[in-house]
Amino acid sequence: MTIVKSWTRLGVVATAALACALGCSSPAPTGNPPAGGSSGGTGTGSGGTGGGGTGTGTGTGTGTGTGTGTGMPDAPPGSEPEPVDLFPPTTYTGFDGTHNFLVPLSSSMTGTITWTASDPTVATVVPVPIANVPPELSQYTDLQWAMLTTKKAGTGKVTAANGTATATADLVITAYTADQYTAGQTRYMATCNACHGGAGGVDHSPTILAFNPDSELILAITTGAYSDGYVLRAPNHKFTLTDVEKAGLPAYIRAIPPKGFK
Repeated sequence: MTIVKSWTRLGVVATAALACALGCSSPAPTGNPPAGGSSGGTGTGSGGTGGGGTGTGTGTGTGTGTGTGTGMPDAPPGSEPEPVDLFPPTTYTGFDGTHNFLVPLSSSMTGTITWTASDPTVATVVPVPIANVPPELSQYTDLQWAMLTTKKAGTGKVTAANGTATATADLVITAYTADQYTAGQTRYMATCNACHGGAGGVDHSPTILAFNPDSELILAITTGAYSDGYVLRAPNHKFTLTDVEKAGLPAYIRAIPPKGFK
């Protein structure tokens, strides 16, 4: 989770190392060696004494045994489970009936990924061709991308599957109003857009902030820090907001088009 939060706040996408740190399984254990058969037995015996006389006798016995056994074979190279991941692990977004709320999703699964939402009346998910992914993200060739579009408020799951592996993430869609969006847009343009707007601004779109619930967004805006103590780099992130603005800023931020996606 610490690594994920670093990604969301600094704008660094999950590389293969990040995906592995969060989702890799340990290599499959190697098999036990085959068990051998039982060894043969040997035996000797002395003769008994005869009645009224003496007698001697000797006896020998030998035995041999062979056996074969099989154990679990070693896993063939390349058969270890692949990393199973889906980012964000929980997607926070919204719906107001007026604006589009989109969220990029990614996974390092190989092969052809099928993306689905548990309830298609709540959200839909479609693959994004690599040509439509911004260059700063498409350089991570181990990642495949999809775009989620909300249809109504609610909760559910998002799944990525390639026929051999499956990853599932949670989906939280908050109900907003168009008036909340407008209130948030007004305050954002007055306070945030100078640094965060435009092509060169620090990304506030769902590409980055879909990882964080509304409460975390407002906490960062009003205190300059997240709940785990991470402090925003700029010194002026301590804004006083009205209740209307606290409800409106997440509504507007959730609807910012994912930066760089076509």
